Amino acid sequence: MIALLLAAMGVFGVVSYAVEQRRHELALRLALGAVPRDLLLLVLQRTALLVTIGVTVGLGAAFVAMRLLGALVFDMSPLDPPSLAIAALVLIATALIASYFPARRASRIAPMMALRQQ
Repeated sequence: MIALLLAAMGVFGVVSYAVEQRRHELALRLALGAVPRDLLLLVLQRTALLVTIGVTVGLGAAFVAMRLLGALVFDMSPLDPPSLAIAALVLIATALIASYFPARRASRIAPMMALRQQ
């Protein structure tokens, strides 16, 4: 649970930073007619893409590690697909929940205030 909390905090921090760096672009999109829901989906889609890539690489590394360390794992097969699938789904869900809050904040940017700050 602690590792999951740390992962969620890390994703939240990275997405918050990315949204802050793209504040001007997001405000410009809103000023040109984008709907706040579009910005929310844009941020969530980018996060989902990165998390999916990370989980795919992690599952590949897990398969390699389980082959190498298969003798040390007791009462489990070296490749336990249900456990790996559940872990991957929990990580993806946690990352999307953690990125929802910065994405929501991005969708509520006041275009004129953000454009004036630049």
